[in-house]
Amino acid sequence: MKKQIFAVLTAAALAFVGLNANAQSALKIGYTDIDVLLAGHPKSKAVEAELQTRSTQYQNQMQSLQKDLQDKYTAYQKAEPTMSDVIKADKQKELQGIQERLQTLQQNAQTELGQKQQQLLQPLLADIDNAIKSVAKENNYTFILSSSVSTQLNPIVLYADPATEVTDLVFKKMGVDPEALKKAAAQPAAAQPAGQGAPKTPAKKP
Repeated sequence: MKKQIFAVLTAAALAFVGLNANAQSALKIGYTDIDVLLAGHPKSKAVEAELQTRSTQYQNQMQSLQKDLQDKYTAYQKAEPTMSDVIKADKQKELQGIQERLQTLQQNAQTELGQKQQQLLQPLLADIDNAIKSVAKENNYTFILSSSVSTQLNPIVLYADPATEVTDLVFKKMGVDPEALKKAAAQPAAAQPAGQGAPKTPAKKP
């Protein structure tokens, strides 16, 4: 799907090359970073907190099962030399059952968290989409492209004049102060003691 969108945009851009000077001057292209917009969305922290809470709950369950498995395996090793074949087979079956429960829980946790993330992010992405469309209409942009670099979004802007970036406009349309976001992001760097390396940039959220 992304390749098809990129092909359409490329074909559209090439088509404009053959237009006269007046038509070309009417073409206005901007770009933004969806990852940045998502991270700066007013509800982004609430989504992140809910996902972290669910993740912690699953981690606690898995740690409990892991401890149960380890304790019973240790007890099995100590008692194995004196066990009858019947008891030994029963204990081995019990250990295997706990192992399978742990694996199932890990798989279910990953699936459920992924589905919950999509569910929680959908309204935020809809807000961003509406804001981008409004900015495009109000500012007469023909195209607004994505420069996001993440595991979910491939960039379709290899180079762009910084003057064509519309991220701040989209933030304002969503009711977010872009300058406040920049100041908040700069605070950890400003507070860092001299002599230390630059702080690591926090990973972006989908």
